[in-house]
Amino acid sequence: MPLDVNLLSNAITYRLQADSVTISYNRFPVVNPTGAATQPILFDLGQFVTMIRIEGRINETSSTDSDAATIQNKTALEDAVGVADWNTTQRLTVSGDTYLVKIRSLVFKLEGSLEDRWQFTLELTGQGRGT
Repeated sequence: MPLDVNLLSNAITYRLQADSVTISYNRFPVVNPTGAATQPILFDLGQFVTMIRIEGRINETSSTDSDAATIQNKTALEDAVGVADWNTTQRLTVSGDTYLVKIRSLVFKLEGSLEDRWQFTLELTGQGRGT
């Protein structure tokens, strides 16, 4: 069963059905090398980045589903990401949790066995859960 994912961008809510959503929290301590004979100095400033990866399959052309709020094909997903202001924080809702994010990349992959269905990967980076 697909997961419902909502992305609020420029006051428009885009709903996408995804096969998987991965949320990871990454810390980036600063490493200061001090020379060959001593151990490096590590500074952990407590900063982290939330990385969100949404994967799924989407039709090449529109399906017969009449739900206008759901992104139903590759062109609509490309348009939704293209319309989004990449410098503005978006709101992403997954299973009731909201994350403040920015779009990082969108990748499409077409396999020979699924000629009418594109695999997509949407990557976002953010601040973690917000309200």
